[in-house]
Amino acid sequence: MKFRSNLPFPKEITPYFYTVILPLGIIAIFSFIVIIVFNFWNQKQHRITNLFSYIKDNIQNIHTNLEFLSTITYSEVVKYFVEQRPNNIRVKKGAILLEIDSQGYILTQVFLDENNNLVIDSSNTPYGRRFKVKNIDNELREIFEDKDLIIVE
Repeated sequence: MKFRSNLPFPKEITPYFYTVILPLGIIAIFSFIVIIVFNFWNQKQHRITNLFSYIKDNIQNIHTNLEFLSTITYSEVVKYFVEQRPNNIRVKKGAILLEIDSQGYILTQVFLDENNNLVIDSSNTPYGRRFKVKNIDNELREIFEDKDLIIVE
């Protein structure tokens, strides 16, 4: 097998470069990329889990008596974030928390700042709402799929 190369290697090293060094370099780069992607995904999952716990631990002040609705749709959830957005410059996004309940679901909508912290009013109550709902529409069900928390920006 004859190798033609413009690489600045002696001709004896060129076949070695193509058959050993280059494939090992490609494998090393690919492995490095896989590790970076896995770590990024793992950190993102950890942040979402922490955010879920943080919201759940701090929503008790929203409502003590939960309103009960028969059905909620995705468009109604989005409409709430648009129409009920507090006049607070810290609000950058919203979060929707879905919990399974014996009568259906408990849905919580809150407003977050850029660091995913709850935005609270002067009485230390998070802006948002919390209610029980018997059914959620298919669009909302598909968006949640196997998740408990959705961030809306």
